[in-house]
Amino acid sequence: MELLGKIIGVAFVAVTAYSLLRVEQPQIGRLLIVAAGCLIVILLADPISSVIRTVSSLGKSAGLTSVVFSSLLKIVGIGYLTEFSVSLCNDNDCSALGKKIELGGKIIILLSAMPILTDTITLLEALI
Repeated sequence: MELLGKIIGVAFVAVTAYSLLRVEQPQIGRLLIVAAGCLIVILLADPISSVIRTVSSLGKSAGLTSVVFSSLLKIVGIGYLTEFSVSLCNDNDCSALGKKIELGGKIIILLSAMPILTDTITLLEALI
């Protein structure tokens, strides 16, 4: 709960400062919003690593291969980074660029899922 308070506090300060700077210094205001977004991601680094460790131990106990597990983590990470980047573009009135990032993220997720698809097909062939 403390972390959520920090995130909301950073966002509130950034939005308030942006509102004050929007008219006279819009470039600085936008940079401030980008910096606040980066700070929020940095604040989330510890919880993210904790989640990765927990999911890793669950994956090992479930018998997932390291290839499948690393692919799943990559896919989740790519999804989050893509969403963050698209939001950043949309916030700065660059939605066309955001759409290109979104397409790129989807293609990279598809490529990252290939080892999982390959393992699944191999497993199905073994069962048949």
